[in-house]
Amino acid sequence: MLIGNSETNGSESSNNIKDVTSDNFMEEVIELSKTTPVIVDFWAPWCGPCKELGPNIEKAVKNANGKVVLAKVNIDENQAIAAQLRVQSIPTVYAFVDGQPVDGFMGAQPESAINDFVKKISDLNKTGPNIEEMIENANSLYNEKNYSDAGEMFETILSIDAEKKEAISGYIRSLVGLKKYDAAENFIESIDDKLKDDNLVKDAIGALELSLKAKNASSKTDELRMKIETNPKDMEARQELAVALYGSGEIEEALNCLLDSISVDRNWNEEAARKQLVEFFSAIGLQDPIVVSARKRLSSILFS
Repeated sequence: MLIGNSETNGSESSNNIKDVTSDNFMEEVIELSKTTPVIVDFWAPWCGPCKELGPNIEKAVKNANGKVVLAKVNIDENQAIAAQLRVQSIPTVYAFVDGQPVDGFMGAQPESAINDFVKKISDLNKTGPNIEEMIENANSLYNEKNYSDAGEMFETILSIDAEKKEAISGYIRSLVGLKKYDAAENFIESIDDKLKDDNLVKDAIGALELSLKAKNASSKTDELRMKIETNPKDMEARQELAVALYGSGEIEEALNCLLDSISVDRNWNEEAARKQLVEFFSAIGLQDPIVVSARKRLSSILFS
């Protein structure tokens, strides 16, 4: 659903931001506020301060992770409800809890004041979803390699906040863990370009690209092992073997292969082994115990 007046505030779609009229005000504000706090923004297309307030309050509501709803009321089209609530100037903002107005303000406000107001109202919701706790649980499932349940939880988080970068990254990684590469690619295509610039999301996309590259190399492991056995200084074969092992799911052995390469010749091909190792670290996750151990060994090699 397209929310608000695009000329006025350029707002994006969100389950927690909606246009409300006199016809559905009772349902979408009064009744809904009995379970979820509702902030009502009275605005008009010709109102300059409304254009400043609108995007800031929408952003703050999105960041509240589903614990508060924003109802936008165009007073030009809904004069009756504005009169009933004695809205005399715009923008006017009211907060409703348990069917009653509990707080509000008039006129444009600094972004910090808007954030504080939305947080205060969202804190009144004691039953709304705790996104941070959900992300922590999803990450735990992922670290346990329970990619299916982790992916479902990340997907649930995204249904509440489609721009939560931790959930976007986790969902991509979960699909990669399940080897659902096509689904991961399709999901990435659906992401807004600005979100793809986030480091967490970039690393997850890198994990997919690396897995696709490794998938194509995984059939060569035996051949590459023989090459290295014949010539332990065949650094290119070592590099290819590490990628092939990664593609076969032998993650720890892939990291050890690169660490061995660095021990043999750390400067080969402009430190290609170290760079590949860092790429693996980002794809696996820096908190993974295997990565933590490999990073300690890398430090030992580099500074010995």
